[in-house]
Amino acid sequence: MIKKVILGLCLFGYSTNWAQTTLFTEDFSTGTNYTVSLGAEGEDGSSDYFTRTDGSTPNIGISYTNTTGIFFAAQDIDDSGWSGSANPSQLTWTGINISTYTDLEFSGSFASNSTGGIDDNDYLLVEYRIDGGGWTNLLAFENDGAQFNTELGEDTDFDGDSDGTDLTAAFLEFTKSITGTGTTLDLRITVAMNSGNEDVAFDELSVVGTSGGGQSDVSIDAFSNTCIDELTLNWILPGDYSAGDDQVLVFAKASSAITAATPSTGVGTYTADADFSGSGTVYENDASAKCVYSGDGTSVTITGLTSNTTYHFLIYNVETAGPTYSSGVTDNQGTLSALDEVSSYAASNGNTSADLSWTNPTTCYDEILIVARASSNVSATPSGMERAIPRMRPLGPGRRSRRENSSFT
Repeated sequence: MIKKVILGLCLFGYSTNWAQTTLFTEDFSTGTNYTVSLGAEGEDGSSDYFTRTDGSTPNIGISYTNTTGIFFAAQDIDDSGWSGSANPSQLTWTGINISTYTDLEFSGSFASNSTGGIDDNDYLLVEYRIDGGGWTNLLAFENDGAQFNTELGEDTDFDGDSDGTDLTAAFLEFTKSITGTGTTLDLRITVAMNSGNEDVAFDELSVVGTSGGGQSDVSIDAFSNTCIDELTLNWILPGDYSAGDDQVLVFAKASSAITAATPSTGVGTYTADADFSGSGTVYENDASAKCVYSGDGTSVTITGLTSNTTYHFLIYNVETAGPTYSSGVTDNQGTLSALDEVSSYAASNGNTSADLSWTNPTTCYDEILIVARASSNVSATPSGMERAIPRMRPLGPGRRSRRENSSFT
């Protein structure tokens, strides 16, 4: 479990997390939720990078702990080893729906393996703005004020010198209150790390808030099973949800955010179809969005999607008698651009056989197809219905076999 540091809590009117709604999450499982607003995302293959990683793909040369999978990491970001690399570099998230929410809080997990390499011009800064206003400092990490070679620690008063908790290679969660409220929230993270042995990483970003009254919103939990043509959206029902009186509506749209004006029609107006290319009813406030779920559940798997495309979702909790709609929560997720390859492939040859082994992909994976050919490489890509291929056949010239295991002889 990720350790937590809770900071900046209001003494009056503070609402604990169990009563709050999750309005935004970023776990870097895909690179589609943010924009690179300064510099460029990339890596040079030799420990210089500004990129998403699980530590080994790409290999960043640092072993962080308390990780939950893929995270974002930075080191020597103006190395010129990839196009557009620059110091500082920056990620931005825009259009987070905070309408009718108060007691807004940001949380994120941060780490740095450099205990003696951070200079006075290195930093990480988290900022926010509401309804397109000016940017406000939210969380900062700096060195201790020495010119060279110290650690990266929290700068609680934003004076350019650390005076709080130092970061280590173990991810540590920080929580900060966001002052004010409005309709939309933007976030950005700016990183300056311009030499080797100057690193920082971050993950599990979120924003929560307390509903201002009326119908409670669901909390978006996470996306799962993301593939080239489908994904699963998960959510948590509010504590006051009643299956006899309430109903969840989910709308989806490709490529751009859904216009989230308050609906007026009853839930019976909408027919859901989890196949995005199917016959789900069009959302009354956005003709490009359609209903993909209606019911009392906590997840929906949407099929019929296009690869390498960002899909935007809007979820309402509706009191059916009114109808009374909640404020609605939004999120987005991109489909994969291509299927992942197997990894750790190895082969050992015998006189009349070959032993093959590999590691299966962890997501977007059904079965493995092996194609063998005598004397020369296989260069063509199979096509057509793979179910027509027999599950096991003796391997000879041009013979093929399908396996779900991670080895074959």
